Amino acid sequence: MCALMYARRKGFGATISIDADLQDDVDAMDDMMQQHRQGCEVVYNAADYRMMSAAALDALAEYQEVNLFLRGIVPSLGFKTGEVYYERAERIAGESKYPLSKMIGLAVDGVTSFSIKPMQIITVVGLFAMLFALVMLIYTLVSVATGHAVAGWGSLMVSIWLVGGFLILAVGITGEYVGKAYLESKHRPRYIVEEELDEEAELAASD
Repeated sequence: MCALMYARRKGFGATISIDADLQDDVDAMDDMMQQHRQGCEVVYNAADYRMMSAAALDALAEYQEVNLFLRGIVPSLGFKTGEVYYERAERIAGESKYPLSKMIGLAVDGVTSFSIKPMQIITVVGLFAMLFALVMLIYTLVSVATGHAVAGWGSLMVSIWLVGGFLILAVGITGEYVGKAYLESKHRPRYIVEEELDEEAELAASD
């Protein structure tokens, strides 16, 4: 992000970022620039190997959050995009600085940066637990009525499921509010204007 914003301050027309392990084919940059000349503001490759125009960098600069997940934010900018395919070479020397633990951390960052789905899932689990508690209540009443229930078993099972479901549901609802506050704290732009059209010029051109 630091390098991209440096390129923006320098006023570069297009900027290409590439992983430092040099596994990506630098010859693909020619194809990326060709697509840029054809109107693409962002051209994708593997991982963080991508081209971004000055307009795309201006839009990216509007994202002020600290925990920045570029692989998710860049596609959300909404500009015309392109793709370049190439064969990624094997690592010649050294070893990956991204072991499984870091990859899992990156995946978690990607999910939590763009979604509050985990919190919503907790809410759904709580609702299902409450519904199951009602089913258990009916089952217990039937068991007691037919004389097949052990003393104290029904009340214990219903209490566990009902209280457990309520607690999970309460955590989920609380999480919904926390999640919305979390998204608000990022201060992301509500929209990105790619181009403004001069209505008078458009009307004159049509005449």
